[in-house]
Amino acid sequence: MWAFSILLEDMLIKDYFDDCIGQEKIRKTLSFYVSVFKKTSVFRNCLFSGQKGAGKTYFARKIGENLNGRPYYEINSETVDSVITLWDEVLLPFVVDREVVCFFDEVHALNERVTNFLLSILAPNPDYINDVRYNNQTYSFDSRRFTFLSATTEPQKVARPLKDRLKQISLIDYSKVELLQIVQKYCEIDLSMNVLEYLGGYIRNNARSATDLAQEINNYCKLNGKSSFSLNEAKDLISILNIFEFGFTNLEVQILNSIARGGASSLARLAAKSGLTSAAQKELEGNLLRLDLMEIDGQRRITPQGVEYLNRNLK
Repeated sequence: MWAFSILLEDMLIKDYFDDCIGQEKIRKTLSFYVSVFKKTSVFRNCLFSGQKGAGKTYFARKIGENLNGRPYYEINSETVDSVITLWDEVLLPFVVDREVVCFFDEVHALNERVTNFLLSILAPNPDYINDVRYNNQTYSFDSRRFTFLSATTEPQKVARPLKDRLKQISLIDYSKVELLQIVQKYCEIDLSMNVLEYLGGYIRNNARSATDLAQEINNYCKLNGKSSFSLNEAKDLISILNIFEFGFTNLEVQILNSIARGGASSLARLAAKSGLTSAAQKELEGNLLRLDLMEIDGQRRITPQGVEYLNRNLK
């Protein structure tokens, strides 16, 4: 397991995220902020960004665990559709006059009014306290008691003033070795190197995909009374789960195949064929673009690599 320590003046900063695989630079940054919190009771408000499954919620929860037992709450930002909802369902019951950590997931979904209200609470202040008026009353929010964490898969949609209030933490892609280490970590049995190498071809490029696959292996072995997991059994499990190379789903392969069979296509045309909304279609196209299996130059087109992918996977 990778470990580190930093000597800053006379304070040794330990790794508070030593059970995490990968994301070393982020671990250093967040461990620094936890160490500062231990001295000052202030943790830097943060905005995590990265693809789905990258570990944003994991890091938020780990921060919560390390802030001296403060209550930790997760809020789905899409449900906070007004200042009234923010106040009645989040701030009043969980934050006002309390020590707390709140994690707003998909924070880009907050509308302008909600965002502006949060900005008044999160305004930088050397005295740590911001007074906010609501319903003809004044409420004080103390950053030594209230930690604001947030995450987004679409950082470009987060309001610039809110970004400026927060430390931006961008999670990076995991290497293949790191993903396989995650699979082995969460597997209840030891996997051979040839099994791990095979499985590596069927994992999406994020930590959640690796942990999910490890759980499926555990389920397979329990169902079949196995204390080991062979290469043939790995192939059987991948077939059962209907996972394609790179961890793709049927829908992603269907989109790629539609482009290959129909030629250059518009987003609207492909969405109509797949039965998905245009927004859902674009989300599924993300991995196809990242792996250079398709390209967009006004129209969607399959690349030579995409043709090879279909040849391998649609035999």
